[in-house]
Amino acid sequence: MRKVANDDYAWKTLYHKAVEKGILNLGFLIFGA
Repeated sequence: MRKVANDDYAWKTLYHKAVEKGILNLGFLIFGA
């Protein structure tokens, strides 16, 4: 049970980091930095 919760948390953290990186990349594209 705990393992599943840890995997879910790790997945959400990974997803959040990917979203943040995507927003940063989008910002670079928009501002041409």
